Amino acid sequence: MSLRYGVGFLVLWLVGGMLASYLVDVHNLFGMKDFYRDNLSDTSPGVWSAWFGTKGPTEYFQWFFLGIGALGSFAVFMYLPRNPLTYFWLLVSVVFALLFFEDYLDLRDQLTFFSSKQVYFDFGLIFVLVSFISLKYGRRAYNMLDLPTFMLFFVGVIVYGLVGLYHVAGLHFEVGNFINNVATGHLSPDSCSSCVAAISDSIVEEGGEFLAAGLLAVGVLTVPPIMVFRNA
Repeated sequence: MSLRYGVGFLVLWLVGGMLASYLVDVHNLFGMKDFYRDNLSDTSPGVWSAWFGTKGPTEYFQWFFLGIGALGSFAVFMYLPRNPLTYFWLLVSVVFALLFFEDYLDLRDQLTFFSSKQVYFDFGLIFVLVSFISLKYGRRAYNMLDLPTFMLFFVGVIVYGLVGLYHVAGLHFEVGNFINNVATGHLSPDSCSSCVAAISDSIVEEGGEFLAAGLLAVGVLTVPPIMVFRNA
């Protein structure tokens, strides 16, 4: 099975969600928006929220990818013959586990060691660990991994980094307002800041984390002894 199927699924899921939201939430195709609100959801503002929102299918997929990544990279560490990348896989497994528990347990809101600054501690810890892995093992990974596998890791880390910057910068309202304006106000008729911010939290943040986690998980699954996805 080609890794293109894995990457293709990620792209199709994101594009499919955005297209469904565009057709239903913006254009009310065949009256589906009215049917959705009247019969399927009393609380969700629209398809975009049901598809990308918190505790929705996109986030569940993200948790699944992070769990697969953590277990898969640990399996590589345990069963792959010892080589210069042995402890790379162990550290990658730790990063996957941190990302999983940070998001699944919502640690940035549940832990209060640093009050409102908890998010900086959480993301800072992950950033330091990823930076260490990149500096110590980056060149070895580039030389020893297949180029498609390396690129999956590289792009996945970049996307996660961009999502982290977006979150720390607090651009939720600005980005959400821009998206809502492009959709001519159909995504959130209510202009309250939290309602508008929820748009970018769902589509941008959850969508970005889904893509990043998926790319990293597919990358792990291309590595012996797992090799669920193979180059084609």
